[in-house]
Amino acid sequence: MMFHTFVISAYQESPYLESCIKSLKAQTVPSEIICTTSTPSPYLTKLMEKYQIPLYVREGRSDIQEDWNFAISKASGEFVTVAHQDDMYNRHYTEYDRVHDRCGYREKWKIIPLGKQGDGEEASSPAFEASPLFG
Repeated sequence: MMFHTFVISAYQESPYLESCIKSLKAQTVPSEIICTTSTPSPYLTKLMEKYQIPLYVREGRSDIQEDWNFAISKASGEFVTVAHQDDMYNRHYTEYDRVHDRCGYREKWKIIPLGKQGDGEEASSPAFEASPLFG
């Protein structure tokens, strides 16, 4: 099993998609990268072929909840980042073994499982403030 997967959730044609892909390919710690869509097009096919990224197509009406569930189901990583087609990631995003300070204690993980806080306690909600990559 891969440690981490970036899933690009693509919708139609985005002028920012190639920049997103380049930022994922430039990571200092490589991750699996896949792309999913419910709006296939020759543009997406050509771009994914150019960067050798698998493209998975969800059949049916485009729906953000179903699209994201489909995207996550295609990932093989223990941790998954749904990358929106207009996102760009710092090249150090996937570093997970660099020790940094967060709220006064040492922490080794930058990628935190959904529903967990950095200290391993359950988060009060699935969304929480992310710790800075560099401290």
